[in-house]
Amino acid sequence: MAEGDRMVLSPVFLGAEPSTIPDSPVGPINVFSDRIDLARTLMTSLAPAQQKQAQVYSTMVDPAMPAGRLHPGDERHLGGCFQDNRVIPLEGIRVTELSPADQDRATELVAAFLDHLPPGVLAARLREVTARFDETWFSWIGGWAEDEPFYVRIQSPVILVELGHHCGVFLSNRTPARFHVHTGVRTPNGGDYGGLLREDAS
Repeated sequence: MAEGDRMVLSPVFLGAEPSTIPDSPVGPINVFSDRIDLARTLMTSLAPAQQKQAQVYSTMVDPAMPAGRLHPGDERHLGGCFQDNRVIPLEGIRVTELSPADQDRATELVAAFLDHLPPGVLAARLREVTARFDETWFSWIGGWAEDEPFYVRIQSPVILVELGHHCGVFLSNRTPARFHVHTGVRTPNGGDYGGLLREDAS
């Protein structure tokens, strides 16, 4: 949607189960591999103390999680359907506490979530995001070894991106697995579809 001279394409939900198909007519398919690899690269590159700060819960099914932290449909995601204008507590580590190289990795990760935007709009959106890095938080649930499922979120007043591995719906896994992925993008305070629709209706 257009809002003045701004293009707003959010909320965006994309998911896949299975997310990996080793043999298809077009060859191997690994959906969201760029976001997964960039997230893991960022988490792996942090200093151990920073990893500990970013990791909100050590396992995907953690007894330390409070009641209600796991949603029956969205699981660990906080910006899903019917969550417009939700106030989400900041968790993890502030992005400006990271090294410049890791801040660049955080920017790359956000850019991967916004790859549906045209190049000029994407560049403008990333400028908006990086300008608020002092109010931006990176958080993680689970491990970050290559075979471990995880949940990751980058959150600020102008962006909320989430990726998480999920339990099976069509498949039989009762705990989160790497082959079922959900992703989400929100634009807090900045024109998510609810605000635009209200404006159109007025």
